[in-house]
Amino acid sequence: MHATLAWFEIPTIEFERAKEFYEHILDGEISLMETPDTTYGFLPFTPEKGGVSGSIVYNADHKPSNDGVRIYIDAGDQMEVILGRVIPAGGSVILPRTDTGGNGFFALFQDTEGNLIGLHSQD
Repeated sequence: MHATLAWFEIPTIEFERAKEFYEHILDGEISLMETPDTTYGFLPFTPEKGGVSGSIVYNADHKPSNDGVRIYIDAGDQMEVILGRVIPAGGSVILPRTDTGGNGFFALFQDTEGNLIGLHSQD
């Protein structure tokens, strides 16, 4: 077993609002998959770059939170661009781009659903 992340889900209250938010800040299309009780929106992902992908999800059992597990999305060299899109899309920048002291940079934002999400970059 490898100690690595395989998948993540960001809970939503209003799926369409969350979909528009993430499409705007990540500048990419979210593809949908629906089951009888759950709607998934797969975040833009480039498999050849490796890494982990995930989705926004609406299900009665999923509750947005700003104090639970925190995920960090790889921002590459686009951290400032992504952060610049957060407020116009309805979110809040909680912590601007911050040096980790040797492990790159990170930032935090709150999405339209109330989730606290991180961004990470090496540069």
